[in-house]
Amino acid sequence: MEWFGYVGRVLRVDLSGERARVEELSEEDVELFIGGSGLAAAIIYREVDPKVDPLSEANKVVCMTGPLTGTMVPGGNRTTIAAKSPLTGAWGEGHLGGFWGPELKFAGYDGVIVEGRASSPVYILIRDDEVEVRDAERLWGLTTSSTERAIRRECGDEGVRVLSIGPAGERLVRYAVVVSDERVAGRTGMGAVFGSKNLKAIAVRGTGKVRVKEYERLRALIRRLYPAIMSNPTSQVRALYGTNGEMEVFHEYGDVPIRNFTLGEWLGVSRISGQAIVSRMLRRHRTCFSCPIHCWKEVKIKEGPHAGTVTRAPEYETAASLGALLMIDDPNYLATAEYLCNEYGIDVISAGVTIAWATEAFE
Repeated sequence: MEWFGYVGRVLRVDLSGERARVEELSEEDVELFIGGSGLAAAIIYREVDPKVDPLSEANKVVCMTGPLTGTMVPGGNRTTIAAKSPLTGAWGEGHLGGFWGPELKFAGYDGVIVEGRASSPVYILIRDDEVEVRDAERLWGLTTSSTERAIRRECGDEGVRVLSIGPAGERLVRYAVVVSDERVAGRTGMGAVFGSKNLKAIAVRGTGKVRVKEYERLRALIRRLYPAIMSNPTSQVRALYGTNGEMEVFHEYGDVPIRNFTLGEWLGVSRISGQAIVSRMLRRHRTCFSCPIHCWKEVKIKEGPHAGTVTRAPEYETAASLGALLMIDDPNYLATAEYLCNEYGIDVISAGVTIAWATEAFE
């Protein structure tokens, strides 16, 4: 079969035996399940016993892209990470943008299936057709950004894209996340599944490209899409202020969780909105692969023990869970809290609601 959008190959890595093999992407699956979530679900459904312990070596992690990932289509950067969830005991998936998914496609794979468990910490390095399972003992205990820097130094290539866990995943925190370039696959504990397999990271570097059918027609379509996307009010707000730019609107119709869902309104919302944070802390606007919106805001923390740190601005989820839920209206605190959660590999929503529940219970 001639593939367009899809590469047509999936990499399977057995950590128990430290071996890898390339498999063909199922044509039937592609017809039935469009995109990364559907393909990952099909693989997990077929290969993982529903009664398996999510943190056992019998569980599998599937990192899967879709047919638009790595193309010029706006937003063509998404990756699904799926496994049986250690948090819910059922289906689990997290999603992230950024650059890791496109890089995997450029390396020649639609997805990676990880099975088994390494006897000691490892990371997987994928460079086109070259796949290695490398020792990661020296990386164990590092934060996610430190892990990315260390792997890039070891590879001698700043273009390597790294998907990694922090100490939370290593310690099997059931709401641990997986992170790449400050983009986070949150919810359902995929970081803990990585940690249960002694898998610190999956690093990838590709030199290929994604083929599309009728390239000129696609280009013409995208030229029409861009103005439509950027004239949308939601896109305009997020381009200026990020995903937190709509917080005050959500507050107006009662959709912001305040004081662990016990209050309906709070004046502090205006102090932790995207508008307030951008006006006080913005360094620059950043974007994921092939996205015109630039909702990724880079800020500099100005106060506290992490003053001077450059990091991602708090997303809406952070402002809601670690701000409004706890009635904390300090932007520097929020930026620091998100930074630490991402560095240690902790889900910001689960962290916030856990603290809010404990606070209310204490009170």
